[in-house]
Amino acid sequence: MATALDDVARKRGCRECRRLKLGCERKWPCQNCRKRGCADICPDGIFTKGMRSTKNERLVMHERIGEMSSRITLLKNAIEQLQSLVSTEPHPLLREETDQGMHPVVNTQPKKPISTPEEDIIRAFGAFSIGGKGEISFHEASATSEYLLVNPSPKSPSRPSFHQQPSTISGLPPDLLLLSALFPFPPDTIRTTVMHFLAHLPPYPRAQFLVKSYFDNGAWSVDPVHKEDFLHRVLTECYPNGQPCLDTISADRLSVLFMVFTVGAFFDFEQALVPREAEDFYIMARAALCVQPIYDHPTVYAVQSMTLMMWYQTLAGHRTHAYRPLLWGVLQTACELMYLNRDPEKLDIHGVEADVRRVAFWEVKSIEHWQTFTSGRPAATSILEDCKQPYEDAFQDPEAKEADSIVWLGWKQHFTDLVNTVADQAFRSKDVTYSKIMSLDKQLRHHSVPPALRWPSTKGAMYQKLGRNRLTGMQCLARIVLQESALLHLHRWFFMQAVREKPLDPLEHPYSFSVRTVYQSASAVLMALSTMYGYHPVLVSRCKTAWAAAFSAGLTMGTLVVSAPTIPLAHPAMIEFERACTLFRTTATSSVQPENASAVLMDLLALAQRAREEGIPQTRTPESPSFDDGTPRSSQSPISASSHQSWTPAPSSGSSSHMASISSRRNLDDIEEDDPDTIHYKREYEPAEVRANLSQWWQDAQREN
Repeated sequence: MATALDDVARKRGCRECRRLKLGCERKWPCQNCRKRGCADICPDGIFTKGMRSTKNERLVMHERIGEMSSRITLLKNAIEQLQSLVSTEPHPLLREETDQGMHPVVNTQPKKPISTPEEDIIRAFGAFSIGGKGEISFHEASATSEYLLVNPSPKSPSRPSFHQQPSTISGLPPDLLLLSALFPFPPDTIRTTVMHFLAHLPPYPRAQFLVKSYFDNGAWSVDPVHKEDFLHRVLTECYPNGQPCLDTISADRLSVLFMVFTVGAFFDFEQALVPREAEDFYIMARAALCVQPIYDHPTVYAVQSMTLMMWYQTLAGHRTHAYRPLLWGVLQTACELMYLNRDPEKLDIHGVEADVRRVAFWEVKSIEHWQTFTSGRPAATSILEDCKQPYEDAFQDPEAKEADSIVWLGWKQHFTDLVNTVADQAFRSKDVTYSKIMSLDKQLRHHSVPPALRWPSTKGAMYQKLGRNRLTGMQCLARIVLQESALLHLHRWFFMQAVREKPLDPLEHPYSFSVRTVYQSASAVLMALSTMYGYHPVLVSRCKTAWAAAFSAGLTMGTLVVSAPTIPLAHPAMIEFERACTLFRTTATSSVQPENASAVLMDLLALAQRAREEGIPQTRTPESPSFDDGTPRSSQSPISASSHQSWTPAPSSGSSSHMASISSRRNLDDIEEDDPDTIHYKREYEPAEVRANLSQWWQDAQREN
């Protein structure tokens, strides 16, 4: 029998309806709770956040999807019947690619080739190279072409090679060879002392010659060694009375001496391209740092020695590309442990010792910035610094009309710092647009160049400045190589996009500014190298950085001709490319050009000649090198991070009709950007020496035609 409490409960609504002030039907679960998906809590529970059930919503959604599918099927049948009355072709809406998932047909083609920032950075991500033995290397989009030459080519001319183990070709004792092989982390059981190296020091006249060779021919480009400090604290203590003596010398300073001997022997023009003497000194420098390990006693002299080791590896190039970044990590850690990144004045260090620390740190920093940019690898470490630049005043001196090592080193340190910033924003950032690339391009172009480092515009001035002064000429060449290579690699990916998507005329592509920039930068590098090689062939043949940049420039010229052989720009590009191939072929055994560079360029030249003869873009063949982003890939199994499968599109059926009007295409100087995201550039933004020499080359090309 019902009680009075039961009668009261039946008259009251559920707790949730009372909370929301809704009319409850008093039948549990009530209709309101069922609609809101909280029937489980009716009548005594209260709905809280996260308790809503999606079961009813899913049921409603599936019902609607079923109704829409049935409706779509009826519409398709009706369209098919109507289409059969007017045509035998299927209706566009009934094609298989538009029928999957019954999605509505939309226009998936972008209005312009420029993609979203996320797509740009993914496509320009970089490349993996897999060698014949399975070794894998990753390179960012800024990597130069030499870093992707991972396989030897049987077509390469024979040249001096030091890829063998040093123990099989060196005359040094086995204990020194073993000690060198343990660098940079020797065991604690090493009992060798610096006196063990006494017998291997050269006579004093030879030592003087090697030191002079280093400071005259080698230190103009990279010089982490403070000359005054080296002569008084290193050379004089090793040869106190003109005779070798190691009684008071430390192992780290002895290692610096051996590395100065190494670079001096490398630039000894009376010896072979990579002399055995230089390699022996290099082995002893490594062994000396094992006597006093850098992880136990990091010193400025150890940093100087390892910096010269890295530079020698760049010059000689007989180590794997993975060796250098690994050693850079050790070197950067040593700099941080010694607080070289902090200004010496804040550490109460003054005088010559402060200058030594500043010179060593900024040379390490500038070399690493350029190496990471050209190799496409991230920096070994990222440390904050407030160390002042050692050559700031000399670099900014407007009266510096004649080239001087201090002026060049100051400009190099400024520019490589800018290059590192450009690489971070262009290749290591997620928010990259073409307008951002153009802004970075402007920063590189407008970077101030001292008068002493500017390329002369006339032949008479060129001979006076470059031919008669070897130091001035090499520094001007290095300046051109650094600045133009940075521009070339900044625009290289966009250049490849333009020649892929518009092979008949990439100058009509939205990235046409990149096409022009890449061509002009490649022309400037090839022109500067060939000019300086004519004046100073022996010294230039040992400048590895210039040859590596020229190799990338040559590949760019060849790629332009192969991909777009019918545009007006292809003719002068072909002439310059043939000259570059001739230079590389004739110097294959007498220069430190990248290994197999001549063979790769000659293979590309054959493709370029065939493209010019046939007038259509050439696709790659199994026996020809593969190119993507303007760089060669491994012939074994290249894996590109780009989504493109081919490096140039097949010619269309309208190619022959298009060739009839190709002569009316706009010239190089008439290019303007129509894209609103593009910063409009004029010819006055380009370096004067580049404009002058490109104009002269263009006139020569027209005369030869």
